[in-house]
Order: sequence, then structure tokens, then C-alpha cells
Amino acid sequence: MFRFLIVFVFCALAGCASLASYLKSPPLALPNTASLPCCWQVLEQLDIDYQGERLALSSVIVLNDYQLTVVILDPLGRRIFSVIQQADRIQVEKSDLIKKDLPVEWLLIGVYLRHMPDEGWFFEHSNWTIQHDDRHTLLLQDNRIKVILFESKVHDDITAQLQYPDLKLNINITTLLRQSLE
Repeated sequence: MFRFLIVFVFCALAGCASLASYLKSPPLALPNTASLPCCWQVLEQLDIDYQGERLALSSVIVLNDYQLTVVILDPLGRRIFSVIQQADRIQVEKSDLIKKDLPVEWLLIGVYLRHMPDEGWFFEHSNWTIQHDDRHTLLLQDNRIKVILFESKVHDDITAQLQYPDLKLNINITTLLRQSLE
């Protein structure tokens, strides 16, 4: 019984220690929605590989009146989650249809990387750096590569791939429709 109690105490302490380190990690510094060019909507097909699991989803992204709305849909068109950001406020609504917690803030970072001009990354308390070359765009945080963006345009078809090396997350994106709202 005493050994069980010791094991239990050590497990509890280890759990608290890992929880404390998780809670102490700084929040992700997201750009302000005002940094995105206004006003548009886009429909995209998403092929996601997240920690070994493959998901075929679609997304609708709308930017209007400095409010960014991202809605992720399952193959049947049912909403599985939505993210609404206005300025620095974020609201996430998740359906019971998805069992895996996707890194929502990192998905928003991918939206910004694809649609925001480079100067939008330079804001107060930002630790982001952008690097471009002929093949890809790198988004670095504290000089570590966090997101790699590959983009190509063939005729009117725009495809992109976002790679998040630390998260074991890759997203292949095909833009189906882009429309101005002005």
C-alpha cells in the first residue's frame, strides 16, 4: 500500500510539473485582423495529415469588417469547428463531430501567412520573422522554423502546402473559389 502511495504521489507531482510547464508557455502572438487586406472570402479543399491521421476537409474563410472567420467543414459539409478573430479576441466553436483537437491558433497563423503582407508580422511583442526564396516562404519564431509555405498557381488554380515541423502537421490546400466582398 505504501509503495502504491509513493507511486501515486510521484505521478501526481510529474503531472503537476508538466501542467505547470504547459501553462507557463507564452501564448502564440497572433497578428491583428486589421493587417489582412479587406474584404474577401475563399472556399478551399484541405487534405490534412496531423500526427499520422489523415483528414479530408474543406474550409470557408471570410474577412469582412476586420473580422476573420474560419469555418472547417467535414466531407458532408457539416461544420466541425469555427474560429472567429476580431483584433486580438478569438472565439472557437467546436462540434462533437471532430474527436482530435487541432491546433487552432496555428491554423490561423497559416491563414495569415498565405493572405497577409509581410509587414503585418511586425507588430508589438512579435517574435516572428519571414524569409522568402524561389521555392517557399518560411515563418520563424525566435529564429526557429515554425511554418513552411509552398505555393503555386497554374492558370486560375491556386494550391499551397503548409508544413508545421514541430506539430507533425501538413496541410495541402486547393483554392476552389475566391471572391471579393467589396
